[in-house]
This record gives sequence, C-alpha cells and structure tokens, in this order.
Amino acid sequence: MKAEEYMITNIEEMFPEVSKAIQFRRAQYYLLVHEYSAVEKMLKHGQIEDKEADEMKTEIDSKMYYLSMNTPDI
Repeated sequence: MKAEEYMITNIEEMFPEVSKAIQFRRAQYYLLVHEYSAVEKMLKHGQIEDKEADEMKTEIDSKMYYLSMNTPDI
C-alpha cells in the first residue's frame, strides 16, 4: 500500500506526462490482446477463414512488437 500511495502522490504529480504515456501504452496493449482474442473467437465460430485469421494475427503481433520495442511518446 505504501508504494502505491507514493506513486500516486509523488510520481504522478511530478511526472504527469510519463504517467499518461504509461497508461496509454497499457491501454493499447490491452486493446490488442482483446482484438487477438476476438479473432480467435471468430475463427472458432467459423466467421472467418484460417488465412484471414492468420493475416489479422500477424498484423496484431507486429503492433505488439512495435509497442514492446519502441519507447512511448512523451
């Protein structure tokens, strides 16, 4: 609990742009994970073909790779 309080009171107040960039990055990653899951569900239910699902997954994977390899814009 102390670490969380310290983060909220000091880091977020002193570096709001860093905090916003981190939150934005986490949201992007969450949305990509959700999108990947949606592609899997569509494939499972026969709504899309294997080839189309593979193309979508490849695109999502490249976006995830970009997020992990590049620094956030601050």
